[in-house]
Amino acid sequence: MHPTTRSIKGNRVPVTPNQVSTYDHSGTLYPQRKVYGVGSLAFNNKSFPNFTDSRPSSRSNFSSPNTQQNVLPPSHSTGIVPNDQAATDEKTGCLPGDRVVFAESPSAPGVPIVYRLPEEKAANPDRLNLDRRRLTICPILEGEENLRLLNFQHNSIARIQHLSSLRRLIFLDLYDNRIEEISGLSTLSSLRVLMLGKNRISKIENLNNLLKLDVLDLHGNQIKELENLNHLSELRVLNLAGNQLTKACNFLGLSSLTELNLRRNKIQYVGELDHLPKLLRLFLSYNDVRSFESIRCLGGSQSLQELALDGNPFTAEAPTNRLL
Repeated sequence: MHPTTRSIKGNRVPVTPNQVSTYDHSGTLYPQRKVYGVGSLAFNNKSFPNFTDSRPSSRSNFSSPNTQQNVLPPSHSTGIVPNDQAATDEKTGCLPGDRVVFAESPSAPGVPIVYRLPEEKAANPDRLNLDRRRLTICPILEGEENLRLLNFQHNSIARIQHLSSLRRLIFLDLYDNRIEEISGLSTLSSLRVLMLGKNRISKIENLNNLLKLDVLDLHGNQIKELENLNHLSELRVLNLAGNQLTKACNFLGLSSLTELNLRRNKIQYVGELDHLPKLLRLFLSYNDVRSFESIRCLGGSQSLQELALDGNPFTAEAPTNRLL
């Protein structure tokens, strides 16, 4: 079947008519895969819409405090997300997160513990949405060993931690936080989608055990070098837009990569992309490519179907159709 074309933010993106598609946080369209078995996954600032579409828009509909205390061990103090946060969600039009109870462990002062109300957990045993909760620390997730999808978008988390028990997790979204280092993921060997866009990460590291990773989003960080990715042979989508890369190489081993987003970096040189047998889409817009020689490897690609080079000094001097 020949692909049709949709216009997405000024780009022409080929999409097969029977293909379900979705977006990442930067507006890139990705083909939706069904490997996750969780219905529609939206990679935008309203992730997991099916978590809350059918639920009340306010957290004020909690059961009574006495009922909530029965959910927690006696050693923990109880607390509820305040109603002013729910009101904020209504004013901004943001989807509310799951209904949860926050507590603090006596053995770890200052570290929040999250419990879900029984009816909430029964409705979605494998998914938890904690976006826009003003979190500065990853909370301890009590009794959530069966989670498969976890959303921490739009918080102020500085460090990835307290996730070691989530060995079934396949989707982790930490978009728009304050994370400076990729860490705390070594036990998440089942992870397929890792969203770390719009953080403060300066180095790609500590992904050694994530051999099943399918989508890696690191856009909007402070990364200066492409490294420590060669073992990710199942990686299909890599988003590094909006970083500080000056060259794009060291891609050997990424044999499943089909889409690479390198927009809005400082790239002057591109290499090794002709060794990626499945690469279909490459976005290099708004970099510092100054000559055809700097991207000559693209001419050797046997798979590339879509190339974006607009916004580079080179494109004013030579037509890009020489490459394909």
